[in-house]
Amino acid sequence: MKKKHTKKGLIISNFLIGIIILVVSFIIILFLLRLFPFGSSIAKETCHQSVVLRSTAKIGPIDANEVIPLKCQTSKICLTMSGEDCNELINTRKNPVQKIRLNKDVQKAREEIMKVFAESMITCHSMLGEGQLNFMPKQLTTKNYGLICSRIVFDQEVKNKIEDIGAGEFFAYLESQVTNDQSYLEYLYPGWKNSQNSIKLFEAFKQENKQFENVNFVDWKIINLNEENGHAIIAQIAPTGNWASWAAGITTAIAVPAGVALIATGIGAPVGAVLIGGAGTIGAISLVSGGAVLWYTSNDKFDYSPPTIYPYNIKILQDLGIYSFEIAP
Repeated sequence: MKKKHTKKGLIISNFLIGIIILVVSFIIILFLLRLFPFGSSIAKETCHQSVVLRSTAKIGPIDANEVIPLKCQTSKICLTMSGEDCNELINTRKNPVQKIRLNKDVQKAREEIMKVFAESMITCHSMLGEGQLNFMPKQLTTKNYGLICSRIVFDQEVKNKIEDIGAGEFFAYLESQVTNDQSYLEYLYPGWKNSQNSIKLFEAFKQENKQFENVNFVDWKIINLNEENGHAIIAQIAPTGNWASWAAGITTAIAVPAGVALIATGIGAPVGAVLIGGAGTIGAISLVSGGAVLWYTSNDKFDYSPPTIYPYNIKILQDLGIYSFEIAP
């Protein structure tokens, strides 16, 4: 009898030890999930898989891009020096605002700002298939279709202390960062091994439009810190050759001299480029404020524009066929 009790006690003891190990393991897993942003990685992978499905799957005779929605969210990023929230962004349970505290040192803060914009562009490009996946919805096959991957805004202290970031500085930063054994610059813009291509592109823009003849490359600002509603990181897709007609519509949508378009032959590999900003003056200084939209032709016979920095104005963006993920068809 004693042996039976001993064996029974041993079984119960082993069972309790097993339960304790499971509980401790569960607690450790919960701790790790809180410690690391796995949720963000899962969200990005879910988005990418929905893009793949829309691009490649067929349901009987029906193309998947007619019925499969994109399971993506437009990320909301607040860059702050004060620690205060950015009032332009609304925090929700399903899509919280990511608040990033910038260094009080102005030069370090500039680098942190460029890092946030660059990483947002890289993430967007990767999620949407690097220009190899046709994620355009079927009903928009004759139009441009753009998606807002991120919206980035600044608090007032950043606006007061940090100067605008120029094209030369930003493209040089993209060239200095590496992903998968190539620079951010070439990953986003195939054929752009050197940031000096941005100078060639700007000179080509100047030749196309006389309003830029008194503007120098150093006056081309990519990130305008005082943009009222912040900026958007946007990737676009269109039927082959449609980029030129899309560019013609920019001047109508944006109430500043804008929409300078050209065939970018010899400047890296794009088939076309558009300057989405406009020429203007501050005091006696001429400048250009806005990004360059580069278009590439995919093997799948559509044109793709890698992520670009746009001023955020939802009405103008919708007029141009650009949507946040939450309302995108």
